[in-house]
Amino acid sequence: MELGSNRFNDPNVSVGNTRFNTPSVSIGRAKFNALSVSIGRAKFNALSVSIGSTRFNDPSVSIGRAKFNALNVSIGSTRFNDPSVSIGSTRFNDPSVSIGRAKFNAPCVFIG
Repeated sequence: MELGSNRFNDPNVSVGNTRFNTPSVSIGRAKFNALSVSIGRAKFNALSVSIGSTRFNDPSVSIGRAKFNALNVSIGSTRFNDPSVSIGSTRFNDPSVSIGRAKFNAPCVFIG
């Protein structure tokens, strides 16, 4: 499982303080150590899935029931404009980072 070149079973990959190789980490009902994890129709091992300067093509991308083009998207309580929030080497306060139509430097978008 990976986003861009970052594999989710890499112990260095984290969002906030949460490491993605922890079996209990989930978004919606999907466990991040499961092979079937997907965002929208894209599997996490798909080459087209990335976070950084490459945007998800589908504006209706969702994780669980949350749409990422909605202003009130949240997963946990860690804000995406926090400079410490990253996946691999990608920091989420970078204005180029987006999923669907949501820019992750917006103060109302958060994960954790």
